[in-house]
Amino acid sequence: MLGVALSWGLSYPLSKIALSYISPFVLTFLRFSLGALFLLPFAKGVSAGKPQALSALLNNALFVVILNFALLYSSNPALTSVLIYTQPVFVMVLERAFFGKKTTKKQSLGVLLAFSVWHFLLVVRALIWARFLRFWMAFSGLWARCTTKKGLSTQTFYSSTLL
Repeated sequence: MLGVALSWGLSYPLSKIALSYISPFVLTFLRFSLGALFLLPFAKGVSAGKPQALSALLNNALFVVILNFALLYSSNPALTSVLIYTQPVFVMVLERAFFGKKTTKKQSLGVLLAFSVWHFLLVVRALIWARFLRFWMAFSGLWARCTTKKGLSTQTFYSSTLL
């Protein structure tokens, strides 16, 4: 289970790095080729026709190409990951809002849980950021006091370090 979590979690940052060297189409081709080579020994007796091939191209390959373009133009692969994997939640909410599709109690509970976890993570991130800002402000104030006591103003210090 740890291996699956690591490979899934590292795929986004590693893809972001790879995209600085190759195109999204080549990365998708390599990803699917390596996956096919790995799964080929387990594919004995499995057959697929044109409908399955078309479905695989549209549902998987096109999705991964678009995902790779998103990673290419995004500055944060983690944000891309979150947006990709919360897509079903947003689809369900928008489907209900625009098309009036009924949702079951389990689906509604799932959406509520997803947004609760997302909200929790955003709050934790904001608290960490606020703690960092408080630390930085305290450090800056301490630095200003230390430099002015020694006869060196902060402005002189910064201008001398820039030159």
